[in-house]
Amino acid sequence: MSTWRVVVGGRRGLWIGACVLALLGGGPLWAADGAAPLTPSALTIGGVLATQDGTQVLPAAAIGASLPSTATLASLAAGIPATATATVVATMTVTVDLQGAASGSFSGQAFVLYRTPTTDGGSLLHEAPLGLTVSVKQPGLLPLLVLCAGLLIGGALTFYRTRVLPRDQLLAQLGDVRSRLEADPELAPAGAGAAFRALADAALEDALTRLRQGATGDAEQAAARASSVVDLWQRQRDNWLTALAQQQELLKALPAQSQTLFLQAVRQSAADAARAQVLAALDDNLQQKDWRAYVLALQARLQALAGYKADFDRLDGRINAASAALNLPNVTESVRSAGVPELANVLEALRRLNPVADAASYATQHQALVARVAAVEATIPPGVADGRRGLAQGSAPDGADAGDALLAIFSAPLRAADLGKNRWPRLRLAIFLILSFVFGWVLLAGAGYNELYLQQATFGANPLGDYLGLFAWGFGAEASRDAITTLVRGWGLPARGE
Repeated sequence: MSTWRVVVGGRRGLWIGACVLALLGGGPLWAADGAAPLTPSALTIGGVLATQDGTQVLPAAAIGASLPSTATLASLAAGIPATATATVVATMTVTVDLQGAASGSFSGQAFVLYRTPTTDGGSLLHEAPLGLTVSVKQPGLLPLLVLCAGLLIGGALTFYRTRVLPRDQLLAQLGDVRSRLEADPELAPAGAGAAFRALADAALEDALTRLRQGATGDAEQAAARASSVVDLWQRQRDNWLTALAQQQELLKALPAQSQTLFLQAVRQSAADAARAQVLAALDDNLQQKDWRAYVLALQARLQALAGYKADFDRLDGRINAASAALNLPNVTESVRSAGVPELANVLEALRRLNPVADAASYATQHQALVARVAAVEATIPPGVADGRRGLAQGSAPDGADAGDALLAIFSAPLRAADLGKNRWPRLRLAIFLILSFVFGWVLLAGAGYNELYLQQATFGANPLGDYLGLFAWGFGAEASRDAITTLVRGWGLPARGE
């Protein structure tokens, strides 16, 4: 018995195999066992072929076979002597009709049926067993289309992940920051938190500018800075409002149009105090566990500025009082002529003093001016000054002027306008998230076209598994396994601000 195997593509196949036959020279053609001569016109195949589970069958009617023509067989026998027996190879053609056949491997016992003539003019029916296996797979067009679809979708997702995803993530984050700014009335441009709003807006504009320039890394840093500004405000909102109210009280006490350098410097520093403290907190990367420390730092700065204002008011008051006392009639001309110019020089020096820029030497310079005023006060007769030198009648004692009252108030503890309105970045992020999970985790198990189709003799027998394998390979060819793993683990979608 011979066992033949054929792999057939398409719905109709042609199988050509080789069968070993014995030829008797000069006589009729005999089978391999020499039992009887063969008649080619009487050759047929019987029996059915079935898949291993028995669900699909190729009937005997779908299988046909024929021997070579008589002329061909005669030519094979022509070279053999009439009295000799030899074994030659003849070709038998087997045709399998696969119309309507499902994909799979069909095997079974087929029978070659043939008749041999008898001496009385009749014929005898013979059968020879033949083990036969036919493997059928679906045509290659649909698998190729599925593979191309996987490649296209994988390429599209890779392009989105590498080129568009960072931009959409950044736009979504900027939109969240903008929404949080708009939700708090105190962060309006004219609100108490205007300094925070200005810094956040500047960071948003910087992020958009960097994004338009293609500097995604710099844009992400600017976006993180904007988010940190809003976080710093929201986590200490009540404390910031208290400190900012103190700032406004100090600004009211400082003349806006003063020509004195001392007061100009103090007022400018007070106006910038909140902004400067927020910038310092950002430069510190918000490392303080208790962010109230940044609020306390602002309050301490405001108290120091109020102290400068109090120093100015006290010394200015003493200069004015001493000048008035020197102009009284009972002061000698020599005392007056020496004291008045000295007080004028001290006042000018006081007004030119910059306690903010010269903070390190301010205390020394201020004490020197105080000493010079005290020296002039010492020349004024005691009776002029209500029992105390240097203080004219009606002037307040040290520590009892308006500066102390002022100090007491600090004893308390793309276009940016479109951000948050465009929903497309977040929608694309959501779509990408879903598609990445579906294609990255469910389908990533693939093999190549050669492995799953060309070398798979029964492709299509399990359509779901076969086609999903092709699709997953197409996806993974564009975005490698490592890239897809990183794709799912590295998603950093911005969280919505509360």
